[in-house]
Amino acid sequence: MGSPPVVAVGGRSWTQCYASSRSRSRPSPLRAAQPSDLGQNLIEFALIVPVLILLVFGIVDLGRVFYSSIALENAAREAARYLAANPVDRLVPTAVAIAQGEASANGIAAVTVVIVTPIPAEGPISVSVRVDYSFLTGDVLGIGGGMSIGGSAEMLPLRVVKGGTVVP
Repeated sequence: MGSPPVVAVGGRSWTQCYASSRSRSRPSPLRAAQPSDLGQNLIEFALIVPVLILLVFGIVDLGRVFYSSIALENAAREAARYLAANPVDRLVPTAVAIAQGEASANGIAAVTVVIVTPIPAEGPISVSVRVDYSFLTGDVLGIGGGMSIGGSAEMLPLRVVKGGTVVP
């Protein structure tokens, strides 16, 4: 068992090639940026920032849509609850005011309220609340656009049975 055979590469032995490759200095990842690197970084930053801004505005819009949808659902439920609890009066303007007040308390203005009450006071009461929603992303880009979001609720009128018990 002798020493391994020496392979010559370009006139130098393997050990000489290995030693010379190890002695070369490699640039540190923490080194100061060169002037040419700064220009490249600036261009990459300029290309990525608009995409990141659109992503952030899209996330904010998505959150606003979910929040508005839940608020409109609650507004419709409150109006339906009022009409179900007052089956004799069925004051539709009061129910509309309740739905609009609930929506405006959550920061939503200009809602459209549609109430469907059955002619015999036995059937379910249906309340639908809608609003035209515009996206922040579309407003920033000047594209415009939006959608109609809303909520609805349906309840049976409450009846008082002899003895003071309330049943649906």
